[in-house]
Amino acid sequence: MQTLVEHKWNSYVEDKFFFHLKLNIALLFSLTADALAYKTAMASDHIALKILGYVPMIVTLVLWSFFAAHEFRQWQSNSATSKHTKTMAHLNNFWNFLDALSLVSIFAAYTCRGLEFLFGFLSVSEGIGETAIHLSSLVMAFALPVTYLNSLFYLQGFEEAGELIRMIIGIIKGVKVFLVILIVCMVGFAAGFFILYENGTDHQSPFFALFSSYTLMLGDFDVDNFRASSSFVSASSLFFAFTAFINIVMLNLLIAIMGDIFDKIQEN
Repeated sequence: MQTLVEHKWNSYVEDKFFFHLKLNIALLFSLTADALAYKTAMASDHIALKILGYVPMIVTLVLWSFFAAHEFRQWQSNSATSKHTKTMAHLNNFWNFLDALSLVSIFAAYTCRGLEFLFGFLSVSEGIGETAIHLSSLVMAFALPVTYLNSLFYLQGFEEAGELIRMIIGIIKGVKVFLVILIVCMVGFAAGFFILYENGTDHQSPFFALFSSYTLMLGDFDVDNFRASSSFVSASSLFFAFTAFINIVMLNLLIAIMGDIFDKIQEN
């Protein structure tokens, strides 16, 4: 079996794999350079620097087109007759889902940038222009980490790194149910904190209450903030219940689950 796998790898896969790997590295460099340098280049008074600022964007769009076409061919190769069934079967694979998410986020970022350029050129009201600028930055901030995470796929082509990637994917799949339970518990505690801290600074809205509960799970809290609650005793009691259940029971259970998954992957 090992000999057959090595023969297929050497004969059919290796050259294409490393070709795609090189293109992916080029995409990471061009996207990062564009995200970091675009605004500075556009704000410059030098025409040459402005023109140079478009180079990473053009390279990124060319590489994006290649990977988008490759993803489309993969989607087409599915034997399902229904487009919906074909799409769901394609996205059911973790790496295909990450591929699609990366491509869509990059496309959305450049679409927002195009709207920004369009509204600026046509001198449309400042409110719309500011929204487009802000939205392009937000989408690009999301597209970068997704694209970098997607590049981990290529580490599977190397033996030592491939084992680690398999463990990461296995752990992510194995803790899905646990994460649902954890989120349900955290939402319940966050609602309780929000009621007690409606006039406080850390829980001005349900979202901030949930975010504060997340940071509390990581050990970030200030006991003095309990005095800003409606009831110091109730806030302290809720705090002790949260730390005992979430920080001690749930997080240690998560470690145990991850260790069990790690052992199963190591055995295989």
